[in-house]
Amino acid sequence: MTDAITDLLHDGAALHRTGALDAAADRYRTVLRQAPDMADAWHLLGLVHCQNGDVTAGIDMIRHALRLQPGLVDARVNLGRVFERTGDHAAAQQQYGEALAIHPMHADAAVRLGGLLTRQGRHAESITVLTRAQTADAGNLRILTALGNAHLAAGVADQAVPYLQAVADSTPHAALAHTNLGNALRCAGRLSDAVVAHRQALAIDPNLVVAHGNLAVCLQDHGDSVTAITHFERALAQAGPDGWMADGTPDCSPVTTTSWLSDLVFLLLCCCDWTRLRLWAPRLLTCLRSNKGLGIKPYVVLLLESATRSDLLRAARLQARGLATVAPRAPAPPAALAMADTNPLTVAYLSADFHEHPTAVLTAELFERHDRELFRIIALSSGPDDGSALRRRIAAATDRFVDIAERTDGDADRIIRDLGIHILVDLKGHTTNARLDLLARRPAPVQVHYLAYAGPVGRPLVDYYLADPILAPANEDDRFDEAVIRLPVSYQVNDRQRAVATVADNRFTHGLPETGFVFCCFNNVTKIAPTVFAIWMRLLQRLPHSVLWLLAANPLAHANLRSAAVAAGVDPDRLVFAARRSAPTYRALFRHADLFLDTLPYNAHTTASDALWAGLPVLTCAGQTLPGRVAASLCTAAGLTPFIVPDLTAYETMALTLAQTPERLAAFRQKLNASRHELALFDAERFTRHLETAFQLMWMVHCAGDAPAAFCVVPRTTPDERHDR
Repeated sequence: MTDAITDLLHDGAALHRTGALDAAADRYRTVLRQAPDMADAWHLLGLVHCQNGDVTAGIDMIRHALRLQPGLVDARVNLGRVFERTGDHAAAQQQYGEALAIHPMHADAAVRLGGLLTRQGRHAESITVLTRAQTADAGNLRILTALGNAHLAAGVADQAVPYLQAVADSTPHAALAHTNLGNALRCAGRLSDAVVAHRQALAIDPNLVVAHGNLAVCLQDHGDSVTAITHFERALAQAGPDGWMADGTPDCSPVTTTSWLSDLVFLLLCCCDWTRLRLWAPRLLTCLRSNKGLGIKPYVVLLLESATRSDLLRAARLQARGLATVAPRAPAPPAALAMADTNPLTVAYLSADFHEHPTAVLTAELFERHDRELFRIIALSSGPDDGSALRRRIAAATDRFVDIAERTDGDADRIIRDLGIHILVDLKGHTTNARLDLLARRPAPVQVHYLAYAGPVGRPLVDYYLADPILAPANEDDRFDEAVIRLPVSYQVNDRQRAVATVADNRFTHGLPETGFVFCCFNNVTKIAPTVFAIWMRLLQRLPHSVLWLLAANPLAHANLRSAAVAAGVDPDRLVFAARRSAPTYRALFRHADLFLDTLPYNAHTTASDALWAGLPVLTCAGQTLPGRVAASLCTAAGLTPFIVPDLTAYETMALTLAQTPERLAAFRQKLNASRHELALFDAERFTRHLETAFQLMWMVHCAGDAPAAFCVVPRTTPDERHDR
């Protein structure tokens, strides 16, 4: 090879690095006209074709380079990158593996193979590959960084910290090294140290997008909402639509930036910062609708006024399929058995909320009511043990209570299979502390979602979604990936043993007027949307001595709500915030209110049934999406159909009418208090029988080898429902 050809190749490579792809390709073609068997030129020309979108031709050229020179390791690594980008992970893994077979100390090949295995959830294999590479090249900082990130992804953050600490110590002026360390420290529970690490990264490089985003996440966890919002906005303003900086530098992945966007929108909802929300919520929905929303938390979408039923499905589908893509391929669940061989049927409930939590409040009596002749009931607890009486009650009501909080997904998968569970009931969905990675492994033959998440969860995580005809009308099956099972009466189970405290207090004790009308909404402030809040303010204007009683949140939310009241011409002191307290005394507060005003697009759920149990009528507007129909389901089962209105105009009119006709409201309230023990909403025994019928039908479908399909559970009509099966 002549010096002139070598110079042309180097010239092309220099142009290639600056992004001048067409000019680089011209140089490579010139080289090949003079040296048609030059492997490096075929490799680099093929890479240009791939970068320009002509992937098929580019792959052919790189393969040709490897036929000419099989030991061209960089070509193998780049071919693996192309395969990985196109989604052919098996081919990518093969190329990275072959590169390492030729050159065991090739750091790029090891790091890319380790990263690929990590993204597939194959954490042990990733750590093995990277550890082998680190042994061969102990001081390589890229390998140390990859090892730290691999341990982080595997859920062992404390083991990740030493690797990333070593990198940060070796490169004290490398901002990225400090923010990587900060991520590990946060996951290891060392939040203050994580904040310091991210701030150190920004002191080195104030424009490092990933450090702004990571710091914002830490500050959000730390409770510093104002500063967190500032850093989220700084990160998102600098990051491009796909997580790329304006100069083309891949500073962070698209999944990372959409995750930050999701966190920012949720934080703005928590703070009732509707001015900023109007800027960022549309961006989130645009991202979601363009199928670039893999990092978006589905539960955030449920809270947005402009989100549609299609948006809810799209958000769940992206998350579910993303998890399924990286879930390890576990052995198939136990083979289907004849019904005679599955008596009792083993049903396990999976939740992180078997403690003082709304899910436990609702379900406690359900566990006690299950028919032990026909069902073996297991609780799989993935959350904290608060030592509460409620947790002890649930543990005592189940055949087995298994704590998997500290178990890896792989360990929990094996536990579920060893227990011989037929039906796994997920009680979390896309909510905080869910074990969706575990569901993605498909540890049980039939998997179901129930109660906690008010939207589609998505296959292949679950096969069925438990709802009712109001929550999920029959003509909306296409809004779910999973098959919808419609329970009669209402989907929500309730515990008739939940206490309402007897407290010697009065309205004055809580800062309420003795005679004025008290509108109440004890929903989380994230559910308070500006459109409904505007209605509430108009009601206060029409009723001069009325007040709005809300549940205490955070100082920023209080300030923003008071400012919104002032802007609407309402004295901010007419917004009264109730301090949080124990569950029984919290329920007693409802006795001092006149009417519960529901929220939209996300209704009151457990809060609504708490209010009804305490004897307070709930006025709700039936929404267009599932989370906005829950209170309609509950009010129907509580005999309060007049309190369900079809739109917000009727909602405002009805609220005003009820406030102006106290005798009518008092009649409803008296009826509610007198009959609550007989109401269908609070009949846990009947609900349990209906749920058990659903479980049996699911298992019959599975045993028949049929695909999950939607069906309605027929209400029981005989006096002895226990044996009418």
